Amino acid sequence: MQLDTTIDQRRREIENVSGDINGEREQNDNMKNAYKRHQLDLLAMKLEKSKNTFELVRAQNLSKRYDEVSTNRFRPQYGE
Repeated sequence: MQLDTTIDQRRREIENVSGDINGEREQNDNMKNAYKRHQLDLLAMKLEKSKNTFELVRAQNLSKRYDEVSTNRFRPQYGE
């Protein structure tokens, strides 16, 4: 009888430890997934910033060309 009680007690302890380990593992996995999502969000923001910077520079260059044409300062150099 006492041996059965001790075995049951040990089994419960092992189940408790196993539950704790599984809980920690799940929390660790959740943290890893959140970290990856944040990394992807950051990368997406960097790409958006690069795209916006490119569009801004492109618009500025185009504006400069239109200004040169409208003020007759645009003289194409053929043969260069």
